[in-house]
Amino acid sequence: MQKPHTSINYEVTIKNRFLKMYKQKSKIMVRFALWIPIFVVIGFLTFSPVFAEKIEEMHTTTFPPVDESASVPSFAIFWKNFKRTCENRDVESLEKCVDKNIRCGFGGEDGIQNFIKQWNLDKNPGNSKIWGVLLNIIRQGGVFDEKKTNFRAPTIFFRPPKWPFGQDNWGLVTAENVNIRDTPSTKGKLVDKITYDFVKISFLKEDTIDGETFPWYEVVTQKGQKGAIWGKFISTGYEHRLEFEKIGDNWLLTFLLSGD
Repeated sequence: MQKPHTSINYEVTIKNRFLKMYKQKSKIMVRFALWIPIFVVIGFLTFSPVFAEKIEEMHTTTFPPVDESASVPSFAIFWKNFKRTCENRDVESLEKCVDKNIRCGFGGEDGIQNFIKQWNLDKNPGNSKIWGVLLNIIRQGGVFDEKKTNFRAPTIFFRPPKWPFGQDNWGLVTAENVNIRDTPSTKGKLVDKITYDFVKISFLKEDTIDGETFPWYEVVTQKGQKGAIWGKFISTGYEHRLEFEKIGDNWLLTFLLSGD
């Protein structure tokens, strides 16, 4: 019986290894080839002038509030007087504007008496937080329903903008040339200004300025500027909102609520 030729067996073994390696590399190349179109599309979108223009538009587009209060003459007059009532902190005039069944909570805390207690209008009306809340809502504008019998404000809640990155941890600057400071204080160094734009936010602290209490937020703009903005000029979409309804000949406040 002849012994097997070891040289032939060695050649066969080497050949089989090369074939195995070739097949493995072929599979890798096929998989890589399948990803090439995806890489091409991503690269095109990334460096395409059109895509770059869209990104720049997202960074520069502002979102000024819509205000329809002047579109109904009777309400326009009422709204002007209501603003004066809030500026003067006139409790008697405010109560005349409130519906007796006003909604002021989600747990059955309705009615004008609960409204008065909730906002401390029966004990210390001059220092009530309601005046700052109402003036802030007025500043942000509002919209009517189709029948023009209900006016709702602020606009951001009832006709919200498209939040570019999801609403959580983002806020919308609600005024022009809002100061961005390096610390949460009116004495902080001014580092930039921003107008009607989205910013990344995180809560820092509450602060009362000129009788109005709002939180300070740490912010990062879409262009990367970091700093702090007083919350009077930032909306998260969950702050207080209101509705006035035409009941008989009068415009009455039918709800003042916050949260989601």
